[in-house]
Amino acid sequence: MREAFQKPRPKRDPRSVVRGLVSPAGWDEDGRVVSTCIVTDRGSPCFVLPGGAGDEVLAHLKRYVSATGLVEKRGGVHFILVESVVPTEDPHGSKEKE
Repeated sequence: MREAFQKPRPKRDPRSVVRGLVSPAGWDEDGRVVSTCIVTDRGSPCFVLPGGAGDEVLAHLKRYVSATGLVEKRGGVHFILVESVVPTEDPHGSKEKE
């Protein structure tokens, strides 16, 4: 006898991890950095959206980080709403730029 129901599939975690170097992406009129992106090892930028832990990313400017959050693609450009960010060792061994 066949069962009339199926086991539910496990839900996919919508969060992603983006690793790379934090770079400036926008400046105000006084030349201060106001937005950032994470440049991945492939050289593609993932722009950090405001909100969540996005402001914390600015504190890691010019450092290699691992950011967890919701990633979406709009018009060929990747954006991340950061939930958490931690500095990590650059796998290429380059030192933090001062």
